[in-house]
Amino acid sequence: MKIERREFLKMGAVGVLGAGTMMLLPRTYAQQADIDPSKAKNKLVVVQLSGGNDGLNTVVPYGDPAYYTKRPTLAVKPENVLKIDDRVGFAPQFAEMKQVYDQGRLAVLQAAGYPTSNRSHFFSMDVWHTADLTAQDRFGWLGKFIDGLQTPEKDPLVGLSVGIMPKAMKASTLSVPALESLDRYQWTPYGNDPIETSRQIRAFSDMYSETKDSTTLMDILQNIGKDALVSSTDLKNASRSYLPSVNYPLNSILSINLKLIAQLIGSGLGTRIYYLNIGGFDTHASQVQQHQNLLTTISQSLGAVHQDLKDQGNGDKVMIMLFSEFGRRAAQNGSNGTDHGKGGPMFVLGGGVKGGLYGPEPNLNDLNDGDVNPAIDFRHVYATMLEKWMGADSKKVMGQRFPLLDFVK
Repeated sequence: MKIERREFLKMGAVGVLGAGTMMLLPRTYAQQADIDPSKAKNKLVVVQLSGGNDGLNTVVPYGDPAYYTKRPTLAVKPENVLKIDDRVGFAPQFAEMKQVYDQGRLAVLQAAGYPTSNRSHFFSMDVWHTADLTAQDRFGWLGKFIDGLQTPEKDPLVGLSVGIMPKAMKASTLSVPALESLDRYQWTPYGNDPIETSRQIRAFSDMYSETKDSTTLMDILQNIGKDALVSSTDLKNASRSYLPSVNYPLNSILSINLKLIAQLIGSGLGTRIYYLNIGGFDTHASQVQQHQNLLTTISQSLGAVHQDLKDQGNGDKVMIMLFSEFGRRAAQNGSNGTDHGKGGPMFVLGGGVKGGLYGPEPNLNDLNDGDVNPAIDFRHVYATMLEKWMGADSKKVMGQRFPLLDFVK
């Protein structure tokens, strides 16, 4: 049966490409960004720790007696801390991260947050995704970076989300792909005949080509279809010859997704931004084991991908940033957990990092309504990433100029 072109377009690229999804956003004018050619191949991997990571049990202020007073059953014992100095250290589950720190390749940005801290998961995450303290912006800070990459035909894989499609990646000029796995994000033809498959792919491509009777909606669908087909083909080709140099943990979605990202980077794929998420950090009750398991997963998974990228020869071209929408309150609650707080640590690792502690140690005797005061504005971290690592003009992306930090070489 012949399918008319307009009827086929109504189906949309999302259904044709299975589990992969493409953001249906209009293509509008994007500001020019002057990308520094020396940084044009640098890549950024963003790991979102959803729920509000307990920063005080991650980077432990073991030298502060107030920490043990406020957390009589949750505090990490001093003898178990992986000490950085005589005041703070990592939780014992962060052993691989401590090794990266000792190599000078991990920056710990203490008490990161924003001036008008909000304890709502949704509002605060929107703030972090857009770098807009009102949480009103429609597009994400990484999406705006993508908008500034002006090329004759924008690479549909310049940004890639694995597992979720965050607001941070929403761009106005490109349909950023999100995928669950390489196997599922692909062209799925009807039947098994190679000749028929080829015909279907050609027909799909033709149907999403330019047309004289173009409308705004038709343009959107055409671009979605073309980008989806190109990106699914490129991802399939990138997956063929990868052998990791390390053993990744087998029991973690985070590990699986980081291994996938290492695979794509090792293939030479042109993607500049990768985004992924790990949840479970909203530890209001019975926190100890849950949080320890999460820290173990993060440390082992990041330790593996860090080594894998180094062995590929890509360790100096990839930077990995971890953030959470807020920290936890300084004192434990009555359910042996912690409630929503404000400031918490960010982490940045990679060969381009100047390792060390940045910002003041949280002062548990000078709290903000029971919370750690944010000491590092996360927008300064973003601006530093954009300017010093990604080679972009941060003002054109974020709307204003922010002071740059010193954690990038």
